[in-house]
Amino acid sequence: QVRPSVGAAVPAAAAKRTQGLTMFESIALSVLERVLGQYVEDIDRNSLKVAVWKGHITLERLKLRREALYAWGLPLDIKAGYIERAELQLPWNRLGSEPVTITLDGIYLVASPVDESRSDEGAKREWRWARKQARIDHLSAQRSTAEGGKRASETEAEADGGGAGQGGRLSLLTRIVNNVQLSFRSVHVRYEDALNSTAPFALGATLAELSVYSADERGERAYNADGSVQYKVAALRCLAVYHHCACDRVLQPDATLDAAARWLRGLVHSDE
Repeated sequence: QVRPSVGAAVPAAAAKRTQGLTMFESIALSVLERVLGQYVEDIDRNSLKVAVWKGHITLERLKLRREALYAWGLPLDIKAGYIERAELQLPWNRLGSEPVTITLDGIYLVASPVDESRSDEGAKREWRWARKQARIDHLSAQRSTAEGGKRASETEAEADGGGAGQGGRLSLLTRIVNNVQLSFRSVHVRYEDALNSTAPFALGATLAELSVYSADERGERAYNADGSVQYKVAALRCLAVYHHCACDRVLQPDATLDAAARWLRGLVHSDE
């Protein structure tokens, strides 16, 4: 009597899991390209693709597009927009047990209202098109993520012998989203207006750090695979909001991006 080989099924299951991870990699790359391409200038797509495959993405000195806020329906120009460092950790081989971490360090932005007196018809068309394109990209990203996650979950279920849907077990995509860790450090967002007032004014917000992560029932950092209960911790340090009336200093048009970043960084209070 010939017995079926148990070992022969292992490579097939491993191949299924590998296929599922490849789908997640494709989803991650697609979403990153859409988001970064819409808001950030001069992204090297080839380098980004290689970094996604490796699971560790580090981008430095990112310059935000002048029209980046048009996509949100805001008639605001970005006078200076800068992210010192963006880091994304994707533990591809341990996605079911370790979190995806996203860290943005040094976010500095100065926005001002669009000067309609200087806006020609081309600029107005650009603003309208940016709003439409943002909605299209958002819907497309939602669809591709949902479809890719469904395919990856089905692949995972096949690799596990069809038991993924039993006992309320969470899909891999759901576990990933539920356990994403976010960290924002040294943030300064400022709005300046010298057009709609007799005297220039500015308002803004600064933040030393905001961290959001999954936790257990005691509030300790933990990976949560239980879909029935989710514990989250948000740690906030040194949040400040200000309003300067008739302010004597606004960002000059000829200021370099590095100079603007140094100035904005110096106004972020920290307790360290």
